[in-house]
Amino acid sequence: MDHEWRYTELPVRARQAIEGFVPPDALVARRLERYADVRPRPADHDGDTEEVDGAVFTHHFADVPGDHETVRWHYVETGTGAGTGEPVVFLHGMPDSWFLWHHQMAALADSYRCIAIDLKGYGQSEKGRGDYRHSGAAGQLVALLDAIGVDRFTLVTHDRGTVQGDHIAAAHPGRVRHYVRGEQHLHHFHPDLAPQDDLLAEAPWSGLMEDPKRFVVWSYASVGNLPVADEDMRRVIQEYSHPGITRAVPRYNMASTFRKEWIERRGDLIPRWRAPVTLLQGRDSRTQPREFYADAAEHIPHAAGVEVRYVTGGTSGPWRAPRRPVPSCARCSASDDHRRPDPRPRPSWKDNHGSHAQRPDRDRLRRLVRAGAGHSGTPVRRGRQRRRRRPVPGEPGVGGDAYRRRSPGRRPLRGGCGGTGRRAHRQPLRRCRHPGVEHGRAASG
Repeated sequence: MDHEWRYTELPVRARQAIEGFVPPDALVARRLERYADVRPRPADHDGDTEEVDGAVFTHHFADVPGDHETVRWHYVETGTGAGTGEPVVFLHGMPDSWFLWHHQMAALADSYRCIAIDLKGYGQSEKGRGDYRHSGAAGQLVALLDAIGVDRFTLVTHDRGTVQGDHIAAAHPGRVRHYVRGEQHLHHFHPDLAPQDDLLAEAPWSGLMEDPKRFVVWSYASVGNLPVADEDMRRVIQEYSHPGITRAVPRYNMASTFRKEWIERRGDLIPRWRAPVTLLQGRDSRTQPREFYADAAEHIPHAAGVEVRYVTGGTSGPWRAPRRPVPSCARCSASDDHRRPDPRPRPSWKDNHGSHAQRPDRDRLRRLVRAGAGHSGTPVRRGRQRRRRRPVPGEPGVGGDAYRRRSPGRRPLRGGCGGTGRRAHRQPLRRCRHPGVEHGRAASG
């Protein structure tokens, strides 16, 4: 094997986790019993609306040039009207659809134009034969954005949608304001982490996807550690049951492999990313160990900034349990394992901890998207700032070196989490007020 593409050795913890990737048949059978009454949902029509979480969602269809003819796209919008709100584009993963993002879209609807797209081959979008390379499908997706008048936008992706998002961020760096990249391999990779690769490619012959209901339950059981609301799971099954999906989706896996995607990402795509990048990873992901993202900033050299955030749960922790608030208090951390000093000015998309005790879903999600919308390279402070009381030596949880005097050019020292003092040239740490959420911040440069 070429030295440049050498695999990263798996941590013992990660190897033990991936061994249980395929869920037991008995577990799948029990969960299927719960959804035995779910029936396919009628197809939507252009202009149809539905209300979810207090927001009105509008279904749209567009026929856009592609595959030497046209590609039919289904996308759903909510929020401030076209041309007035800052666009946020959401791309789902497998086995999902636009519906994966409905809670997040509703939370942002009062300030942004939220657009969630059914990827080619999924939901109610095109399922005919054609170009199912991720690069080709991503180019066709951008053509859709052109057709509906979206120029610059914040891009939020998850899982297989992230593979196409990687191509969009690389090919159109001037149009992506902020890339919120969810749950996908980055610089490090090992083939043992992709046992589903061959399974998906062989699905048309093995029958893995023949029963959409069973495949959805199987997929969620294999990667998710958090429960999903029953009504949400029923809708996920319905959206994956539209005709043609079980034949169209495996074409992606027949057109490439996880290894080839990794090689293309490292050798071509990542060096072309320019927008600020936020990496969202499940802290206990079975397929993408958190240890593989500790040095993420070193491998994204040209991005305006790099941030790593972990959420409790398996693959898709914040999305497969969508009512869990997405963490966005970028300056609090439960651990400094993935942090290093940032020598550059803090860009405006780094939000202060601020006051977000009320309405966590809406306010914290809004700040996550504003990260890209307002990036200007200058520090911006938001939220009420509290004046810190100087601690008294001997208080519980305070390290002995936390009270050095101020010296020219150095910030005052603060006691770190767990009672460890931190020297001034290091990033100060604070306890996170959100149990189960771990933040790690890194910056390129």
